[in-house]
Amino acid sequence: IDTWWRYYGQGGELNIFVVYNEDKVAGGIPLYIKRGRGVYAPFRILSYVGGSVANYTELFSTGSKEEVVRLLKEALTARKDWDILCLTDIREASGLVAELRRTLSGREFWPILACDHLNWAIDLSAGKDDYFSTLSGKLKRDLRSKRRRLSDEYGAIKLTRINGPEDVKRYFQKYIEFSLGAFDARERDSNFEDERYRGFFRDFMMDMDRRGQLAAHALMAGDNLLALSFGYSVDNTFNWVLTGFDYKYKYFRPGYLLIEELINDVAARGQAYYNWYAHERFYKTQWCNDRTPLYRFILIRPGLKGAGYKTLHAFKNILKSNKAIVNLTRRLKRS
Repeated sequence: IDTWWRYYGQGGELNIFVVYNEDKVAGGIPLYIKRGRGVYAPFRILSYVGGSVANYTELFSTGSKEEVVRLLKEALTARKDWDILCLTDIREASGLVAELRRTLSGREFWPILACDHLNWAIDLSAGKDDYFSTLSGKLKRDLRSKRRRLSDEYGAIKLTRINGPEDVKRYFQKYIEFSLGAFDARERDSNFEDERYRGFFRDFMMDMDRRGQLAAHALMAGDNLLALSFGYSVDNTFNWVLTGFDYKYKYFRPGYLLIEELINDVAARGQAYYNWYAHERFYKTQWCNDRTPLYRFILIRPGLKGAGYKTLHAFKNILKSNKAIVNLTRRLKRS
């Protein structure tokens, strides 16, 4: 929260909702309030801290989530400094969707709930061999062919661990170079052209390294750096953050070879879940055997502003459902 706020908190106000049991923290949810952009500028929007880089919206509780949501409803009803509450990427399995829908409905608010997209992951609970047996024959043949040719030309392929602040900074800089080079070659813009975006992720990686939770790797062929992965481990799960590869090796599919090596590494460490989160469906469909819905929950304060927001929201959904308009918007953004 602190790292993200340092880079993206300008113009906003931190609003961390906290529930106490006597003098001890018993639950809550980290929020911030900020004016919307563009046509949404008139609205004061409460959002989950982390914006687009937050993987999930989570409600924290040492006891009953129902009680925390009930108290959140009381707080939202009493406060007049917000117009819209927008929570994205809520996992179906968290139970928060059902609790929000049950508790935050009624005459006080206008709720909107929609399934936004999917969460992608690799479930290794049945064993690595069982998982690999489910991959397509074409993918496995291609991986074997690329691995053999790459080894013959550059040397043995190996996955090495990145540890310590100096290595993290050095390899993260290489990752930025990989990202900029790959996107430039495809005539696309990389998020890492943005200085704030680079700064946030660099500091986040450093934070995770200090905590001993960073799981960062370099894929090598002989002495040649092919690809990089930055993730972190929590309990029995390896969580993806960033992956990138040197575009000059693209023929050998280094990104795919990196994924294969990471799966072997995750299994060797006894972890049963490799979480890839949402978005970027294309390559995830080839690897992921676990797909679960992620929801967006919007809560609107009734009134003139609320009615205006509902109209804008409905209009936006109509535009998004029109493929011709969506494709035209994408072309305009690229140009």
